[in-house]
Amino acid sequence: MPSPFNSPSRFRSRTRSVSRIDIVASSQRLGRVLCAILALMAPATLGCSSDDDASCGPGDLEGGALSLVTATSGPALTFAELHAGANNDCPLSEAAPTSISIQGQQTNAGATGFLTLCLPLPADVTPTPISFDDTDHIVIFDFRGQDADGCTLRVDRQGDLSSGLVSIEGFCDNGTHPSGFAISLSGTLPFVRTCPSEGGPDTETDELGTLAGDAVVVAD
Repeated sequence: MPSPFNSPSRFRSRTRSVSRIDIVASSQRLGRVLCAILALMAPATLGCSSDDDASCGPGDLEGGALSLVTATSGPALTFAELHAGANNDCPLSEAAPTSISIQGQQTNAGATGFLTLCLPLPADVTPTPISFDDTDHIVIFDFRGQDADGCTLRVDRQGDLSSGLVSIEGFCDNGTHPSGFAISLSGTLPFVRTCPSEGGPDTETDELGTLAGDAVVVAD
């Protein structure tokens, strides 16, 4: 039987095959190295994620809603259609990562309320609940809604915010990962309820609002 090494065609074919494998492997290694370098400079650059993609995003949660109830509000005020963007609306310093703004709309029929939050330090975000009085990590720009009586409820940002909690899951690439993330509210916050009065000034009362719910946040 002739030796396979005496066949030039088979030898050349094997050489070309090995060369292609080496080139592909080298390209893959180079791609991983470039992604690692770019992730250190800017995690979202060229689609390179600094986080494990399997842990990013809202998981099995679909849609969802956040809710607010007070003693006089009647049915729960619900907020959904949440979106997040790297708008840098609440930076702590020029050296801090770009802050992330979160906005949602009240979804009760005919209501025009909205919710606007901001994460000053997205690099510090973990699944651990954050108290709303920790303004280094969560800022309430506005939180207001309309109840069944047509009265407006707005958060009292000068009140005690320590009992209100926000939790964030699946938060990757400082909030810019295309999968988005999940947000949940719990605890209580102080609100001011303003109701129109016929022939007189609007009436204002202090209310304690109970927070609940989980919702998907879409990354813009």
